[in-house]
Amino acid sequence: MRNIEKQLDKASKLGFGRKRRTSKADRQARVAAAHAARRKQRLPPSPSKADNDEERKQPSHPLSRVDSDEEKGNLEKLVAETAELERTVDNLRKKSRYWKAKTMELREKKKRLEEEINRNEEEVQKRKREAEEEEREMSKKIEDLEMELEREKKLHKIEIAEHEATCVELEETYNSLRLQFDPIFERLRSFL
Repeated sequence: MRNIEKQLDKASKLGFGRKRRTSKADRQARVAAAHAARRKQRLPPSPSKADNDEERKQPSHPLSRVDSDEEKGNLEKLVAETAELERTVDNLRKKSRYWKAKTMELREKKKRLEEEINRNEEEVQKRKREAEEEEREMSKKIEDLEMELEREKKLHKIEIAEHEATCVELEETYNSLRLQFDPIFERLRSFL
């Protein structure tokens, strides 16, 4: 009857479609129990009395040299601790191998990234050199064009000066001829 009441009490605490939240203490207890169960599975089985008699006869077994029960208990604890330490060392070795592989992988990745950065820097430097070379060529062309323009300007100035001098000469010639022919034209007009 009590068992049914307990089940009903548990059922009333649980709601349909609702997940019951567990307390921190419950979770910790569950985790501790799971750890203990795992530890118990990993521990070597405690030697039975029949095995102890056979093992004690073997000189290599550590319990063969111990006589008192207290020393046996201590020695069994030491054997269990040694087994636990060996498992810990094995786990650490596995972790070490994992992290060594991970480190190697990260080193390879770092090396690849550094090589890619170097390639990119070389490409940037190459493009920069090309741009500087192109800029030098363009500035040289501009200088050549400016020099050509200056030369053309000087030639035009010389031509203009020559034309002006020719114009002045022609004007002077015209004026001198006019001075010579004006009296003649005056006489001709007077005859006409």
